[in-house]
Amino acid sequence: MPIWLFIILLTLLVLYIQVRWITKGFDKNKEYPKEVNDRIKSMYSKGSRLILFCFGIIKVDFSYKELDYSKYLGKGYESHVDYNTIIGNHSSYFDVLFMMYKY
Repeated sequence: MPIWLFIILLTLLVLYIQVRWITKGFDKNKEYPKEVNDRIKSMYSKGSRLILFCFGIIKVDFSYKELDYSKYLGKGYESHVDYNTIIGNHSSYFDVLFMMYKY
């Protein structure tokens, strides 16, 4: 078994165990507290980054395009930079890992 495959499987197993351990005692039908959500998000981001590294992806770039929607939404429209639209080209399974890493 190649070492990168072992690292990927170990990363997925560790993520699964950590998430189960962190969410133990919480009702799964209700929303988790913000601290728990932030912790899970951080773990998935680091785990997906490690998996991308195992596949040989060293640097991840994201670009933000500023679009002028005033033609459609009126002259008083102000753009919110945080989350307008997230578009992945969905050309491979790496898109899921990219989105987990970034968001």
